[in-house]
Amino acid sequence: DDPTDRKVVQPNPFDDAQPSRTRNKSGSVVRVFRGEWIGRLGGTLRARGLDRRVLIKEYTGKLALELARREQISIARLQSELVAQNEDAADGDWIQAAASRTVLSRKDDSNVGDLLELLSKAPFLGILGEVNLAELEEDMDPNDFYRALGVPPPKPQAVWVVYEYAGLNTVASFASTPPEKRRRQQPPKKNFFGQLIEPPPLPSYSERANYIVKGVMKGA
Repeated sequence: DDPTDRKVVQPNPFDDAQPSRTRNKSGSVVRVFRGEWIGRLGGTLRARGLDRRVLIKEYTGKLALELARREQISIARLQSELVAQNEDAADGDWIQAAASRTVLSRKDDSNVGDLLELLSKAPFLGILGEVNLAELEEDMDPNDFYRALGVPPPKPQAVWVVYEYAGLNTVASFASTPPEKRRRQQPPKKNFFGQLIEPPPLPSYSERANYIVKGVMKGA
């Protein structure tokens, strides 16, 4: 290895006796944004008590684009097995509705809700689609993008993949806010009749601690 081709990031935080961690400048970046479904689709999801929020990952650079490609392939295999449980999806009706969304938009909206319900029980983060940046860039003013989000606009050839919403909290941020306050800050949900539904009650302290240790820290 050429030491001039490496940049020292910081000493290993877990063991000072170990070598410092390094990285190569690849030019590849993954940015994460939060968005939400709006319009009729957003209203349909809200009426079913589903989360309208989504995670959007922007992949830029050779290594990041390869990561996006591999992630889409692996998640596609898992989701194909998952949606096979739905008869309409297995028969190809979901694909037909999505391809003809201009005339079958209500059916496609319903299918998106069905997919989100299936993904809510899956042990992986599902992919909902990909943003066509070519269409977005035609009408997008880079200055408007920066003023709205405070970050530079997407670079040419970037890929935006849309995932179901799984939150943006780290263990540190999770522990920094009292649980009851987080419960009150949850977005409101409505039942079939439009009435507000109270967030579920807080689990006991031992259950929350077990979730952090075994569900978050061990899983990471």
